[in-house]
Amino acid sequence: MTMQGKKKNFKHTGVGKKLLFFTVGLLALTGGILVNSESEPDFTTVSGQHYNWEALEGQWVVLNYFAPWCAPCLNEMPELNNFARAVPADTRMFIINYDPADKIKASALKEKYSIDAEMIISLPAPRMPMPPPAALPATYIVNPQGEIARQIRGEVSETKLREVLERLKSQAL
Repeated sequence: MTMQGKKKNFKHTGVGKKLLFFTVGLLALTGGILVNSESEPDFTTVSGQHYNWEALEGQWVVLNYFAPWCAPCLNEMPELNNFARAVPADTRMFIINYDPADKIKASALKEKYSIDAEMIISLPAPRMPMPPPAALPATYIVNPQGEIARQIRGEVSETKLREVLERLKSQAL
């Protein structure tokens, strides 16, 4: 018998088709996982807006952690609201509850404490560029490159927040 007679033909055994279907299926699954993970938002707000940190690059982001059991957090809320009503150009402001809160609970907190800034839903856990703070209140300023430019611990006033942000912006020039 010649070598050609011993050679198996993949078309006739079905191995070639199975291998092809397996490879195509694996590629489709891998592509689907990659597309799905890239399209998942880093966080969602009470209003239903989805955000990714990459999409916020080029803007300054002020992020305040608060909790309803934190008296200083509630004391600073009017100041944060004043800031949120007149956010400087190229700046976004978000508030996030330190404790896990789904959309219903976060909406109730936003209404109860008259929070004007966009409020991030903290359950499921959002992806943040920093770990949750060790103490409250805590305000973070994220620069346009997506890096933490400053953390302000304790109560913050509208005036102090504006001053810190302006100082950071002028240093970035």
